[in-house]
This record gives sequence, structure tokens and C-alpha cells, in this order.
Amino acid sequence: MRPNQIGVIGSQTAIKSSVRVARETLLPVIGGFNATATENRHKQGIGVISLHARGGSTVTIDELICKMECQELILHHARCLDEGSLAESQSLFTEDATMIGPSGEKIRVADRNEAEMRRVTANLKPRILTNIVITPTGPNTAKAFSYITLPRPNLPQGEWHYELRKTDKGWRISHRMVVPIKREEPDRQ
Repeated sequence: MRPNQIGVIGSQTAIKSSVRVARETLLPVIGGFNATATENRHKQGIGVISLHARGGSTVTIDELICKMECQELILHHARCLDEGSLAESQSLFTEDATMIGPSGEKIRVADRNEAEMRRVTANLKPRILTNIVITPTGPNTAKAFSYITLPRPNLPQGEWHYELRKTDKGWRISHRMVVPIKREEPDRQ
């Protein structure tokens, strides 16, 4: 089997059901791909689901898993911030993680104290993340991007850029950069 294939053993009905599940659950989370799942029967009772991306390139199962796990990490991080679970939020970073905030100041995440984190993150609930795109960059590394919208008049929208690393504890954030989106009002004459 190739890296973009999932083996399925079972009846013809089970194979067709697996293709349907792949189309409905796996493919929607492949950000940045226009993917399809096709069924190939090699022998009676054995099938292979192939994942194909736009342009004929393939999506490996490892890339799919990376994308799903990293997206879950980013959403979990935002949820921790929304709930004020700052210690849990901090546990989602690697020990050497760095962060660049909206002001451009680079800090080590481990050096942030809880009081400062509470001050900076207060009254920003809910954090609405959209357009989350995960790009695997190696077997244990990935980059991610998302837009964020906050209930804050002076900085309502921004971009979150991530560097992610797989550790013995699973995927963790090794670097995060917050980029404000400044909207300029058009001149009204």
C-alpha cells in the first residue's frame, strides 16, 4: 500500500461504508486540499481507500493525522484561554517555546507568570478561530495559521501563526506569533 492509502478488510458493504466515512469525516479536515476518496477492490473482501489532493498529488495518512491532531491542539489552546485555564494552556507549549505578541515583543512562554497571563487574556472570550490551515513540514513538525476574532474594539482581528512539534506528550506549540490586522476606514467624502 502507498502512503496515501488506507487498507480495509471486509465485505463489499463494509468497504463502501468505509469510503463513505472517509468522505464525510476525514476529507473535511484536510485543510488546503481538494481531496477525494476512491475505492479499489484488490481481492474479494479487501479494499483500499486512496486519498488524492488537487493536482494529482497525494495526501498521506501521516499528514492527515498530523493535520487533525494539530488542529485539535490549536482549538484546545483557544478553549483553555477562553475558560481561563492558563496552567493547562501553558502545558500545550514545549519547554523552550517562544511567543511574539501583538506589540512584537518576543518572550519565552515558560517565563510568563499567571498574573500577567490573566491580565493580558481577560475579557477576550470567545476567541473565534477561522481558516485554520495546518502544513506538515517534517515527520514531527508542522506550521499552522488561523485568523482570530476577539471581542475587543482596539484589536478585534488578527492572525495566529504557529510552529508545532511532536513530543513524547503529543503535539505541542513551539512558537506562536500574533499579528494584528489593522483595518483602515475608507475616506468618506
